[in-house]
Formats: sequence, structure tokens, C-alpha cells
Amino acid sequence: TEELLLRAQAALQTGKTEQSLLLLECTDSRPEQWYALRGQVLLQKQEYPQAIACFMELEALSPRMAYPYLEICYRELGDFQKAYEYARKQLNEDRR
Repeated sequence: TEELLLRAQAALQTGKTEQSLLLLECTDSRPEQWYALRGQVLLQKQEYPQAIACFMELEALSPRMAYPYLEICYRELGDFQKAYEYARKQLNEDRR
């Protein structure tokens, strides 16, 4: 699983979103990194509702990692109230 996640991350960084998605689908487990990478791929593909679903799963595992992505997704969808909510959550986490 770890090797596939590394390969998926490399594919994402080089703009190969479809390859990254395929590699992620081949993994056995769903650690936080899986949700983060899948959400990032969907974000790049501008599939915001699907990205939000991934980042919501990530939020349950690692809120601090999820908040910036959720802010971006909601901002892109024009839901500025939700975007603001996640921006505030980030600030609150940073102050801890």
C-alpha cells in the first residue's frame, strides 16, 4: 500500500491525475494519506463535491490536514460561508 501511495503521489505531482486515481484504487487500505491524495486529484479535476467527500473522511482522521482543502473546495463552489468556517477552523488549530 505504501509503495502505491508513493507512486500515486508522484503521478499527481507530475499532472497524471488519471494514473494517480488508478493507483489509489489498487490500494488495500484507506489511511489518511489515501483520502488526502484522492481528494487532491479530484480537486485538480475540479470535481469539488467528490473532493469534499474525500476531505470529509480525512477530516475525521486528521482535521488539521483536511481544513485547507475543504476551504478551497467550498470557495470554488461559491459556498463562502462554509469556506469561511473552514478558514476559521484552520486558524483555531494553528493557535493551539
